[in-house]
Amino acid sequence: MGNWNSNRWTTYRKRRTADECMMISVSFFGGEGLDDKYVNSGRLELRRKTWDHSLSFTVEPDYLGGLVLDLDFLQGPKGVQVMGQRVSMHSTAIFRSRRRWWFECPIEVGSDGEFPIKCLNRCAVLYLPPDGEKFGCRKCHRLAYRSSQTHDKRRMQVRKPPVNNMILDSDPIDCAYAKAHDLEELMRRYKTAMFNTRDKLPPQGGNSGQHGI
Repeated sequence: MGNWNSNRWTTYRKRRTADECMMISVSFFGGEGLDDKYVNSGRLELRRKTWDHSLSFTVEPDYLGGLVLDLDFLQGPKGVQVMGQRVSMHSTAIFRSRRRWWFECPIEVGSDGEFPIKCLNRCAVLYLPPDGEKFGCRKCHRLAYRSSQTHDKRRMQVRKPPVNNMILDSDPIDCAYAKAHDLEELMRRYKTAMFNTRDKLPPQGGNSGQHGI
């Protein structure tokens, strides 16, 4: 059960990683240096090893005290793609009266009658997969980090109990002895900690006659 011949693994597909996607960050527009009166327009050069794109944008204030980012056109090797996305931006207070700005994910996740329901997840980076049409958060595009899909032997060495190093290539008798030894050491430390704690506790009961009633 759970091997490569089971139904689970025959349909398993790894998630696409964030490194494979185009991304726009709040830091592209000034990061913490933004304010609610920021106005700007231009092009973002999004360059990676496998693609080279140019994204035209406009940033202007909104009536709620935040900012609105309009993503107009995405120009790449395959031509011009009309984005037509409007992304809201808001800020939260941080240390020393500064403010940190965030995107609100504009991906539509449903509808309530005539009105669409957007994700509105707060994020600092928006992603566009290679076959995607809209920028959105990592959750909406079901993206993972590359580090979560790679095996690091150093983590396994940290997680591995010390007893495994002692009983490697040993017979079952040595294995049982090593486990019993670790259990005795654990109980010894527990009893020592309990004994030291008991000595520091205040005396129970005491002379109640000192407090007049």
